[in-house]
Amino acid sequence: MKKSIYYIIFIVLLTACKSKQFEKPILLHNSTIVFMPFDSLAFQTPIKGWKAELVSFIQPIPLSIGYTQNGFYIKQKTSTGVIEGSAQICLSKEKTYFYYPISIYNKQIPHFTKVEYRSPKTVNPDSSLVQQKIKHNIDYWRNLKKDSVTNKFFFEEIIVLNPKAGTYRAQEDKSLSSFYIQPGSCIQIPVTMNYNRAENSYKLIAGPLKDKHNNMVADGTKAAFIYTDGITNYRMESSSLNGFATTSIPAETGEEISLVVHINETVSSTIKLVHK
Repeated sequence: MKKSIYYIIFIVLLTACKSKQFEKPILLHNSTIVFMPFDSLAFQTPIKGWKAELVSFIQPIPLSIGYTQNGFYIKQKTSTGVIEGSAQICLSKEKTYFYYPISIYNKQIPHFTKVEYRSPKTVNPDSSLVQQKIKHNIDYWRNLKKDSVTNKFFFEEIIVLNPKAGTYRAQEDKSLSSFYIQPGSCIQIPVTMNYNRAENSYKLIAGPLKDKHNNMVADGTKAAFIYTDGITNYRMESSSLNGFATTSIPAETGEEISLVVHINETVSSTIKLVHK
């Protein structure tokens, strides 16, 4: 007798613990495409108490539910546009979930923005002035849109830039589209000298320092002034500014100094410094 009672209690508990099963509501929409924001989507079911959510591949989109005699309908809580693509309507009640795959598109086509990218962002004429240019159209909701002429999402081409050093913009009104052409390496080092009687020194000027495209070399380019009096060798360094590097070395009466200037692999002609 006790065993029978325990068995009945076990069956009752097991039945109580099992989740209720609900039939899947019928979506009364004859297409898998939904244009956002939608007025309403109707479902047929005799059961009430559902929760609804639209799950896109980016984020959930909140929905509201209204009930009718034969079921319920869902609406967007907001009237904003969306990132278009695949999505799912998720209906849930207690521990039961049903999913309805759809594709979502915006009803209205907002204003397009033209976007242009350049790669690499920085070029140097010592290596290459070739750049890849990619253009596309994007709407307010971050959706890519086909070009009306080419019927393609992207336009791509390889271009060769003008070698003049500077900062440029692929799109004049967008600072983030900036790209940069750096000066190349110095190809020639003119050197001039002036004797400073008050300080009894030679003022040396290396410059103008230019690359093969006539750009002034980058500020901060190191110039090494190497000189000798025939006994001892000396080295002084200076950083260029606006295409010139300067330094001063002491002068001795009757002493002859030989000097050259090095900038990386480029070397100036030897000049003689003599003060009598």
